[in-house]
Amino acid sequence: MLSGSTSSDRLQGWRNIRNSHFECVEDLILEFPYAIHTERFVDFYTPDSWPGIFEIVSDGHFCQSGITLVMALTLHHAGFISGEELSFPVINNNTNGNTGLVLEHDGLVYNFKQGEATSVGEVTENSTLYTTHKVKIKQLFN
Repeated sequence: MLSGSTSSDRLQGWRNIRNSHFECVEDLILEFPYAIHTERFVDFYTPDSWPGIFEIVSDGHFCQSGITLVMALTLHHAGFISGEELSFPVINNNTNGNTGLVLEHDGLVYNFKQGEATSVGEVTENSTLYTTHKVKIKQLFN
């Protein structure tokens, strides 16, 4: 889990997740917390200002968008998602009130509901879309 109390605990927890083998994507996404902090750390409107993944984990910036970015890179590393560019809609989740990034890939949305890959249709019906960013994987390592 990523919820350790120190930077080294969180980084070790994320390393353990990345080095584990998961049979299905649902098992992997269950490892992620659900918006521990309600205050926004990541400026979801400005991808060029997004902190690197290691900074998010190290500093514990697990807002809606921070969790989504760490999850996206982890899913890519584990081979559950592919491609050089990822799609990050900025939404307001009408079911829980969270606003921020979610990951959309192959008709599924990640980090809309904790521990689930949700259909685009369900997300569309239960959220307000503000904008969508297309981001290259390598940008997440900045």
